[in-house]
Amino acid sequence: MKTFTLAIFYLVLASSTIYAQEIMLFNISDSNNKTLFISLSDIYPLSDHIDSLAIPEESSEEHFTLNSKYRKRFLTKTKIAETDKVFLYDYVQNELLSFTVKNLNVVANISPYKSGDETPFSQYDYMIGFEIDKKLTKVFGDNSYEILVAVGKKNPFAGKQLTAIVWKKINSKEFPSKKIKDEFGYLEQEYTIGDSYLSKFEDLEYFIQNLIRNKSTFARRLLVVNTKTNEIIYDELFCENESDSLAPLNFINKEEGNTPNQWTGKLFNNKETVIFGFEYHSFSCPEITVLGKKPTHIGIYCDNRH
Repeated sequence: MKTFTLAIFYLVLASSTIYAQEIMLFNISDSNNKTLFISLSDIYPLSDHIDSLAIPEESSEEHFTLNSKYRKRFLTKTKIAETDKVFLYDYVQNELLSFTVKNLNVVANISPYKSGDETPFSQYDYMIGFEIDKKLTKVFGDNSYEILVAVGKKNPFAGKQLTAIVWKKINSKEFPSKKIKDEFGYLEQEYTIGDSYLSKFEDLEYFIQNLIRNKSTFARRLLVVNTKTNEIIYDELFCENESDSLAPLNFINKEEGNTPNQWTGKLFNNKETVIFGFEYHSFSCPEITVLGKKPTHIGIYCDNRH
């Protein structure tokens, strides 16, 4: 019954996400001394039907390469061609690498979320995706979490250096006056306004404000203003909860380190400025916000199985 339920879950997930957005992004799911691994399980529909199995049979191995039959099945189900490319883009160093699919192994890696040591493992215990020899990615260094991955015929990345946002403290009275949208009732309990900050990028102004409860920041509000029209084009509330936590604001608190979290700039070809890096996620995957006339979110598939 458990396997059947998992199968239904993955089928529903896959059917609702495959090509649901124009650009499909993935992260580096695992990195060791020898290889980088990119899981595509989020878009690989699984079932227990003999023609839909992801691996040849139940296995006790934690890692293995798929044979030609199951490789072809994986590529067909994910609509990836052998001539397509896997693009890896380090947005901090502005470095891009690409690899033709036919030159990469499709592998099964046991999921870190697999509980217990019971074997054999089922297909639902594995992450399925591409493996890349780390000798070929030395230009990236060791910070694999800064790498975005896209798979397809064309490179979606603009190749323009992103900017780490530098926040300047402002008087809270300078924060634009607009009623807060609280869709999930995070602000129903009493709170106070904390510090406010501003950053500017080209024709955009980014305002962010801490919201305080029990002497600590439990939420932040972000407003983006187009300085040409003086219009607020984006309004977002980030809140601490079971699934998400607030990422430190860049360069504000030295005790939290100097590694920047928030980034902005031209990330994608034929798309407007992006902004991201305000939350850490436990039970979900991160998103990148494209600040167009109607802001949109591009999710990063991260094979999060919590």
